[in-house]
Amino acid sequence: MIALCAALIASSLAFAAQDSVAVIYRPDTVLVQVNETGKPSRLQELFDWAGAGRTLERVAEDGSFRFRCARNDEAATCTIRFYPSSHVKFFPRGARTTLPAFGTESVSFASSFVSSNGDTLVFSGTGGALSIQAQKK
Repeated sequence: MIALCAALIASSLAFAAQDSVAVIYRPDTVLVQVNETGKPSRLQELFDWAGAGRTLERVAEDGSFRFRCARNDEAATCTIRFYPSSHVKFFPRGARTTLPAFGTESVSFASSFVSSNGDTLVFSGTGGALSIQAQKK
């Protein structure tokens, strides 16, 4: 897993001029904003993997997680909000969760974003589930 994350982070540096990511960490919430322009793009690939049109949204029933995205032909943006719960794991300066029944079961998906100050956002999809991890440097 560490090797996969390192490879994804290294590959994300090539996209730096076309994207932005910010992670805001508080002990009771983690907020992530990611934007990307151009096509093909990693966010556009996430939409395609999930079988989504112009919008992509998942909200946990207990409100502990919100994932909202929108796209057009030229750009995509996502806002992700984590709150502590049994299925959202907080760790020092970050959080992670896995969303079941999210994307294409037969195809894997992986992508990452790194800000100029070292904040990271990593997506990993396998078996139709999407894992999301965000961390403030």
